[in-house]
Amino acid sequence: TSAQGAKVLSWLKPSGETSLPTAFLVDGSGTIVWIGDTHSLEQPLEQVLAGTWDLAQAKLEHQKRVRVRSLRATLNLQVREKQWEKVLETVEEMRILDPLTETRTAAWRFTALLSRGRDEEAWAYGRAALEGLLKDDALALNVIAWTVVDPRAPKRASRDLDFALAAAARAAELTERRNAAILDTLAVVHFERGSVALAIATEEEAIALAERAPWVAELRERLELFRRALRTPSGGRVASR
Repeated sequence: TSAQGAKVLSWLKPSGETSLPTAFLVDGSGTIVWIGDTHSLEQPLEQVLAGTWDLAQAKLEHQKRVRVRSLRATLNLQVREKQWEKVLETVEEMRILDPLTETRTAAWRFTALLSRGRDEEAWAYGRAALEGLLKDDALALNVIAWTVVDPRAPKRASRDLDFALAAAARAAELTERRNAAILDTLAVVHFERGSVALAIATEEEAIALAERAPWVAELRERLELFRRALRTPSGGRVASR
């Protein structure tokens, strides 16, 4: 009912929480002592009942979580608008508040560093992420590889195509070559490295998987560019997505 909805909002809004289900743990004095996911309720409840609950620390952790959630929304907007300097500031604040967020923001940190012309720092960070943080994250590795070869990006002072190949190939391996977008990235990397026949074969794989996708026409255009390049080695850059 509308009354129930209003009641829910009267608890959610002041807490900074935005999603359901959210649990509120209230002690015997009527004080809210913990707020969080319903699946994480057991440990706080046990400690409250035992009288060992650290309310001050719980408040701090909740404030951090709410702030990180807000920063994540801000980051999404900054990435869409390509505000790369602000992206770097946001991902760093998120990392300080919660080091675990770096796994989810590493690809955007790399992209931002490269886009801001901090190439040496970007390559060092990207290689470390490829071997550590992101080694099993296919989508993030795809973002990193595409950042290197993106035909819409301004010309860069340096491009490490071997690194891009390692990232794209690992992403393809993790998805068992069943993700059309990842195979498309891999095809572009092959093309940029001069392996045109391999680029053609990989793009053909991507198209077979993306047959009904609304963006398959872009892949077909790219495949035609690769075939022209094979016939005329002076080919040209890849058409943008």
